[in-house]
Order: sequence, then C-alpha cells, then structure tokens
Amino acid sequence: MTAAAPGEAVILRAAPSGVLAGHVAAGTGPAQVAVLRTGGLALFGGWAASPAAWWTSPALGDAGPARHDAAGCATAAGVHHGVNREGLLVACSVAGPAARSGLAGAVLARAGGVEEAVALISAAASGLDGPDRIWLADPGAAVFLAAGPEGVRRHAEPLPAAADLGAVRARLRSRAPAGAVSAIAARLDPAGPTLLVCLGPPATGVFVRQWPGLPPPPALTAADGPPLLAGLAEALADGPAAGSVPDLATVEAEALAEGEDAERLARIMDAAGDDHGAEVRRALAQEHAARLAVDALEARLAAAGTPGGPTL
Repeated sequence: MTAAAPGEAVILRAAPSGVLAGHVAAGTGPAQVAVLRTGGLALFGGWAASPAAWWTSPALGDAGPARHDAAGCATAAGVHHGVNREGLLVACSVAGPAARSGLAGAVLARAGGVEEAVALISAAASGLDGPDRIWLADPGAAVFLAAGPEGVRRHAEPLPAAADLGAVRARLRSRAPAGAVSAIAARLDPAGPTLLVCLGPPATGVFVRQWPGLPPPPALTAADGPPLLAGLAEALADGPAAGSVPDLATVEAEALAEGEDAERLARIMDAAGDDHGAEVRRALAQEHAARLAVDALEARLAAAGTPGGPTL
C-alpha cells in the first residue's frame, strides 16, 4: 500500500511527561487555521466556524456528534493536521483521502486518544478513495497508520530522548519539503495540550499559539481571501534575502511568550471559576501574537525591496 508523501512528522518524548509532536504539510495551498467549537459561550458576534464538512465524514457513518474542541490547519480540501482539547494529534496528507473525506477532522472531533482514533480510522478505511498516511499521538503514545480501502496497517512510532517545543520547531523547519503550506508543533500533556501553528513555509513563517475551540485571528483565516500570514510567509520564501531586520526568531519568541503568559493568567481565572474571562484572555493572546507575526513579516518584505508586501 503506497500513498503520496504528506510531509514530515516529528515525535519526541517530552520531559517530565507527555509527548512532543509536530507535522509539516506540503501541497496546494493556501492553508488556514481551522477550529471546531462544540459548545460554550460565543466569544465574538458574527464569527463563523470552519465548515461542518471538515469535522464530519461519510466514511465514519453514524459515529455520533462532535465531542471535542479542536484546532489545526486546512486547505479547501479539508483538515490535514490538528490537535483536540483532549491532547490527540492527527496528521495526514494535504488534500489526500483522509483530508478530502473529512476523516482527519472527524477523528479529532470524536476521539479522545490514540486507541479510539485507530478504531475510528479502521472502521472508516474501506470508505476512503485511496491510500493515505496518518500520524496519531496523545500524551502516552504515538503511531503511524497506512490506511486505505484495503484496510489499516499500524506501526508504533519510537519516542526519542526528552526535548522541548523549540527542538520540534527546529526539526520541522529543517525537514520541511518544497511546497510546505503549514506546520504544527504540540506538547501533548495530561494537563492539557499546547498547540503552535505556522502558516506557509516554516522557514519564513512564525509559529503562534492557538487554543482548540477558540476562534482564530483574521490573519490566520480565509474569511475574506487568502490568509494573510500564509501569503506573507510564501512571499518571503519566494523573494530575495530580507537582511537582518527584524529577526524572526526573536519575534517568534515574543509571540510564544505572549501565549505562555496568557495561559498562566487564564489558568488562574479557570481556578477561580471565571471560564469566560479565561477564554477571552487566550483569544486576545492569539490576536496579539498574530499581529506581531504580521508586522515582522511585512517589515522583512519591505527590507527585501517589496514595500507593499505580497499580493493576496
């Protein structure tokens, strides 16, 4: 059973517990952040959720309603990688059978961990229109599946020595194939997942934190055209060298620090029973981090001689 190469996956053991996982996807873009919100208060009036077809699949039949908030990346074909609030990561080919059929998103919406995800994919495999590669990880395990109409073959993924999300991001950047449209890096911890998303080629993009179930900032969505962050990263990858200002590693560190501070404050609010306040703080952090990334990429394009930025 063979399948089109979906990109590269990175699986590492986290210290002191959990799993670090990442995936960089190549294909026809642009990619945008996709979000499933299963309930709770609406944070912003007028915000439209990602298409329902991205989170359901005819191949699953009657698998019941969505149960878990999720966030990840998608092209027009559907979700190709993401993480749900239970700490399950699912990754597959851009526009491959699992994405086109909605299976990747449907599994994120319904599975609480690797074993439940394997069972769902095994039940749905006969409904796929071709072979695909699917990576799964949760706080305790990681597996690779070769799935298609002929069935599912399962392979355990080794968990090398402990590392951090910085090591995952570095590996994703070094392994990114030509035509990369998005990347995710995640810490899958029993206390809750940490999800970082980069639109466009990761070598010229910025990872920002996203929380499953929270509406993404406009710069990461395709509501009014191609996602701004994806277009900027692609333009920077295609253009001349941008010199030394600003340094994207510094900007990324600042953006990720904003996410860490937001999570620290939100957990205090959560403990005090202020769920809505905690979600607003996280959502504001997403918006601020996206703005930092946009400003940095636009400045680098201007320094490279493209004052107006990319044409989107």
